[in-house]
Amino acid sequence: MDDVTVGTKSFYRLEKIRQCLVSIAQTDLEFNQGIVADDGDITEEKEEIYEEYRGKLPLEVIDLEFDYGLGGSRNKVYDKMDGEYLLWVDDDMMMPRSVTVMKKILKERDKLGGVSGIMLEEGEFRAEAHQFKLRETPLGTTLVKDIFEERKEEVKTDTGPKTLFKFDQVLNCLMLKKECLDEAKWDDHYIIQGEHTDFFLNHYFNTDWDFALAPEVVFNHYPGGSIEFKKERNDEKKHEDSIGYLKKKWGIDHIAFRRKFYEPDAGFSRSIKTKIKRTMPPEALAKLQEMDVLPLRKREDEKVEE
Repeated sequence: MDDVTVGTKSFYRLEKIRQCLVSIAQTDLEFNQGIVADDGDITEEKEEIYEEYRGKLPLEVIDLEFDYGLGGSRNKVYDKMDGEYLLWVDDDMMMPRSVTVMKKILKERDKLGGVSGIMLEEGEFRAEAHQFKLRETPLGTTLVKDIFEERKEEVKTDTGPKTLFKFDQVLNCLMLKKECLDEAKWDDHYIIQGEHTDFFLNHYFNTDWDFALAPEVVFNHYPGGSIEFKKERNDEKKHEDSIGYLKKKWGIDHIAFRRKFYEPDAGFSRSIKTKIKRTMPPEALAKLQEMDVLPLRKREDEKVEE
């Protein structure tokens, strides 16, 4: 993995970044470079963590202005990377050694710009990957995120065949080719919310790169954070501004989420919810989701990191 740069971002979550760095070091994969974009307060305790892992990893920390944002932070990592691949992992994820599969797949597919894994969260597999379709409705242009067709492929590698599923948008535990990012990276405007969909919409409309998901690669995911973290990250005004910007940028009036990859296997209640969502007109579904009546997923909000 000596041509892979690992990137992550830290804000308030001290224990999350510690666990993430521990998991990267424990893979023993000898990554080319590790970069943390930190747009929170680098306290003395956090600096001690960074100093410890500078001794275990080729680690560089970018100290950004407070709440610099997700889009800009990822671009700062991109600006600093000197590998041919960027492996992005959020600070609340644990790095699996199986990330080598992602690189093997990318090397075998010239037009594949990025490959994600799936996440394991509280005993449940999550693989929120979608395809895009724009539909003109009586209420305006609706972006529908759904699985319209199964695009399953098998890739031959030096360690045997690997299965992948192609999607227009995949998860954030993601390995990307630098040449893909050279053509289209993230939008600095996004502080929180919307930057991930925006990135894939940019490629969907403006480049020829494909993206895929490799279910063999599983990242453990431990969401949550401190009271300060949750206050900043759940700020309704920030979310409204981001989604409003996203819609205006791409000429979208509504966004409708239907079925996610793997959702039919996630349990009876979700299957019923999926059936309801799939029978509704996209503009009506979008309206209900915007009002939080029929959300795609509702995470427990009580979890606070001490």
